[in-house]
Amino acid sequence: MTIYEKLLEYFQKEEDVISVFLQGSRVYAKEYIDEYSDYDFLVIVNDIHKFNNLDKLFNSFGEVIIMQKPTDSYDDRYDYHGAKPFTYLVQYSNLERIDVNFVDKCNYLEFIDLNEPMIKLIDKNNDKALNVSDENQMFKLYKPSLKEFQDTINEFYWISLYVVKAINRGEDLQAITFYQNYFLKMLTKMIGFKIGHDNNYQVSLGKNYRFIKEYIGIKEYNELINLYYIKNMADISNKLFIGFTFFENYVKKVSQDLGYKPEDFSKIKDFIKAKY
Repeated sequence: MTIYEKLLEYFQKEEDVISVFLQGSRVYAKEYIDEYSDYDFLVIVNDIHKFNNLDKLFNSFGEVIIMQKPTDSYDDRYDYHGAKPFTYLVQYSNLERIDVNFVDKCNYLEFIDLNEPMIKLIDKNNDKALNVSDENQMFKLYKPSLKEFQDTINEFYWISLYVVKAINRGEDLQAITFYQNYFLKMLTKMIGFKIGHDNNYQVSLGKNYRFIKEYIGIKEYNELINLYYIKNMADISNKLFIGFTFFENYVKKVSQDLGYKPEDFSKIKDFIKAKY
């Protein structure tokens, strides 16, 4: 019996478990499920206090490699007298990983998003308020407004200033952080605008654009991935300008698709070359 099956059996037998839902990538990205895919559970219970001390239970299902309880962390201690949700994240040695979010029935509508795609696995009370849908709306691409389009361009070039400033100060970690986490994030966002338009806004790229490879050519994908690999600070400087070209090509495509006129940021590259 798998850990997934053991957990469902426990939910079914435990009288204080009311409803159980499957969430996450196993619902919104079914075509990409593999042995590494997590099982994300939302569990509505009669009394949350019975479910915030289940370490022994989860250990009884198999060999636990690591367990995390993010709702009770060192910097955000859980109120064990209150009724807020309690979450367990558990990685087992057989590769199965389960994420279980227990929510008290007294306030479940406050803490769950009924618009998130979910599959109902157990519903002992036949609660009509929980008639959820498994339709894939998670991370689905959408048509950006003119303001979001313009703001994305502005942010891309604005962040480039942080990158070059950090490089010139010799602040390597700062430069890497701004380059990878913010500069390239705006680039992938602009690519997403194009993919969304080309697919009538009916596709999802997943969390952190994990499925972007499926929608752009392999040559372009490899060029994008290469921008993330950094050898040294000089490499960031070179790839910053490669990123400019990459981004500008997509800005041109998106502006043509949507009929948006992009703001001119041509001065920024000359400024960077002259001052940094």
